Amino acid sequence: MVKVGNDLDVFFKTGLVCLYVKCGRLDDVCKVFDEMPEKNAASWTAVISGYIESVKTSTISPRRKEVKKKPTVVQHV
Repeated sequence: MVKVGNDLDVFFKTGLVCLYVKCGRLDDVCKVFDEMPEKNAASWTAVISGYIESVKTSTISPRRKEVKKKPTVVQHV
């Protein structure tokens, strides 16, 4: 028995997960992922990379603001 419909469903929903990851919409990522009837390595990778990217972004952003606030001092010798 060939499951063409489910394979396409997983393929399209994984693409949707990737789209939501790139937009930073993790709530939608979880919703789509939870609704997937079958999950494959690509769908799991998309979700995990989304969470990793979210953590990187949330920890890097405050440091960038901190660096921008520091005045630069130029000394002439």
